Amino acid sequence: MCGRYQLEDDWSGFPSFRVPPEFIPNADVRPTDAMPIMRLDRQGDWLGGIRHWGPLRTWPGASGKWVKKQRINAVGEELAIKRSFKNAFTRRHCLMPMSAWYEWPLVDGKKTRVRIGMKAHRMFAVAGLFETSRHPDSGAAVETYTIVTVPPQ
Repeated sequence: MCGRYQLEDDWSGFPSFRVPPEFIPNADVRPTDAMPIMRLDRQGDWLGGIRHWGPLRTWPGASGKWVKKQRINAVGEELAIKRSFKNAFTRRHCLMPMSAWYEWPLVDGKKTRVRIGMKAHRMFAVAGLFETSRHPDSGAAVETYTIVTVPPQ
């Protein structure tokens, strides 16, 4: 599952997309960072916006304390059935541009960061969902996105 990714400043692969002016390239995008997403409007034109990675979820725990969790990835096979993404799956699809993502396999017993990208393209896009979450403490609206993941092929 994607837990970090990279986004450079080469938008030539997306000529009809207007990059949000507040975008700053980031070699190590982490959950909660604010990055651009791409989505289509009703006329089929690309819209962009900066959103935070990871919709926020809260629910009352067994002990009576509120549980707060961020959902940075949505498992593709569960989108239509899991409550946490069912609504976004039916209405709010988007793409997240990225230059690469990182995985941490065990090499000689140590986690090693490996950058995975495309040879022929500096940027590509992955499937995602977007929504407006409520901050668990303040109740303020937070514009968020999550990445859709599927098993490796």
